[in-house]
Amino acid sequence: MAKGSGAAGWVSLILSVAPRRLRWLSASFLSILGWTLAATVAFAAGALAVVAVSLASQGRPVAATLGILTHLPNVAAAAVLAVALGFALGTLFRSVAGPVLLGYVGTVSVGLLDMVRPGLSSWFDINAAMTVLAGTSPAPHGMGPVLVALGCWVIVPAGIGVARLRRSDLR
Repeated sequence: MAKGSGAAGWVSLILSVAPRRLRWLSASFLSILGWTLAATVAFAAGALAVVAVSLASQGRPVAATLGILTHLPNVAAAAVLAVALGFALGTLFRSVAGPVLLGYVGTVSVGLLDMVRPGLSSWFDINAAMTVLAGTSPAPHGMGPVLVALGCWVIVPAGIGVARLRRSDLR
């Protein structure tokens, strides 16, 4: 493929001539958050339907299905945090390979930091931080490690990515 062809070339062209790159990036982020929440609600509706049919076929009260809704805020929060992580890493790397590798290999490899100093990995474990922020587990070491992990995996990459976007010609 020639340079500048395809979807990536189109986005690079638009962003290189767009005077409001940050507005575009913000709109993209809000769009992906909207799609994430819509998909979460759609899957919750599907889960409600499947559980209702399952309970009805067993002769159990279908009203128990509504218990799924009590978990919807936690699932939505976890989905939003995961998307924010992916978007931040994508903004930093401007590609897919780096975020995918960091998201799947880097986040799991954080546990190796305990070989250097026991307990060190809890300060950089974004998966544990996301479960705490989503309200699905307590913060075993307090909120300090949660905030450090969130900063290292989401806030700092997003900040660097935004700074690079503002200052570059998108090569």
